[in-house]
Amino acid sequence: MTAPLVYVNNGIPEDYEQLDRLGVSVKGAIVIARYGGSWRGIKPKVAAEHGAVGCIIYSDPHEDGYAQGEVFPAGPWRPKDGVQRGSVMDMPVYPGDPLTPGIGATHDAKRLKINEAPTLTKIPVLPVSYSDAQPLLAALKGPVAPAAWRGSLPITYRTGPGPAKVHLKVASNWDIKPLYNVIVTIPALLIPMSGSYAAIIMTPG
Repeated sequence: MTAPLVYVNNGIPEDYEQLDRLGVSVKGAIVIARYGGSWRGIKPKVAAEHGAVGCIIYSDPHEDGYAQGEVFPAGPWRPKDGVQRGSVMDMPVYPGDPLTPGIGATHDAKRLKINEAPTLTKIPVLPVSYSDAQPLLAALKGPVAPAAWRGSLPITYRTGPGPAKVHLKVASNWDIKPLYNVIVTIPALLIPMSGSYAAIIMTPG
């Protein structure tokens, strides 16, 4: 899909209230949100509730990158090409397998159809690096973003919409395959220390 882009900060309900005050609508647009402020699954959920047709999520260097310190491999912070990946299912509704709510996802479990699963996002979502997000954000016009929305990229943060448009294409693999939990017992020796502290020394074997 191709649509105008709107920057929504963390993409939480309060941010959409701010956009309303600025006269900015996300209806029919693709939103770009930065990680933080809430569980990442909230971002596409709230975007869809406001009429957005797609969601891009990135880690701004203000929270996770060079603004915090040395980036990998020199330090622990996210490099410009690093992408945070993870589930965006609507976890507060129910955790676990989206197709088997309330029961184990066994081989013979009764499953919902994918389009019936309430915890799956209603719009496509794609995580990107802040290197990929920068030219998208730099192409936006419209109101200058509120001070609290501005990250550490060397651009003027604006909300949009547009005039830039983005083409968002997400290919997902919906195959069902078995997963296994690996549980390991590691023998250890507990040694009393002074005060209330103890040390655990691993033993071979």
